[in-house]
Amino acid sequence: MLIVIQILSFLTIGNTNDSSYIMKGDSLSKIGDYVGAYEYYKLGLSSLSDQPEKYVRILNRLAHISSVYLDDFNGGYSYLEQAKRILTQNDLITDTTRALTFYTYGIYFNFCRDPPNPDSALFYHKKALRLRKSFLQKNDINIAKSYKGVGNIYRYMYYDYSNAEDYYVQSLKILESGDASYQKSAGSTHYSLSTTNRLKGDYSKALLYAYKTLSIYSK
Repeated sequence: MLIVIQILSFLTIGNTNDSSYIMKGDSLSKIGDYVGAYEYYKLGLSSLSDQPEKYVRILNRLAHISSVYLDDFNGGYSYLEQAKRILTQNDLITDTTRALTFYTYGIYFNFCRDPPNPDSALFYHKKALRLRKSFLQKNDINIAKSYKGVGNIYRYMYYDYSNAEDYYVQSLKILESGDASYQKSAGSTHYSLSTTNRLKGDYSKALLYAYKTLSIYSK
């Protein structure tokens, strides 16, 4: 895939600006081609050197893909550290991008288990949640994602299923108040609640959430 992209880059160098690489990366990410998206984001990153806000957001995308889909934890951490340096040096970066960076750090520490670092994962997810709650509308999907992120750390890293359930429920309250664009995320959170309650031994609640998951994904 990388060789193909490099060839296309050479052939179109006179007709393609770097911002179009970012757009192509976005398009590939939406269809689940994260390897392709990663390569295009890298090609387009240099065009954003004078736009720190956008630069940090692309660093976050690269860190997310590296950590979640490529198992490249050194690369993921390097991108996040670059983002952190820019946040430290530039007071004009918005809270939206700062919260995104904290959230991506939480994801990184969730997936990087060599060695496991649940305290850092929880710290960054809670930091993102606090910041998002301070400036977003209370039913914003990004707050729901942060609640889900905290819940995941309690469930998968601390095996604290009660706390995990509490945060999943907070996420679900937001998702169920939203429009149709929230439904896929709601289905995922119903599934998390189903499996978490199964682990707690509350099989009636587990079954209830499982049916709700099926109802959403069968539409």
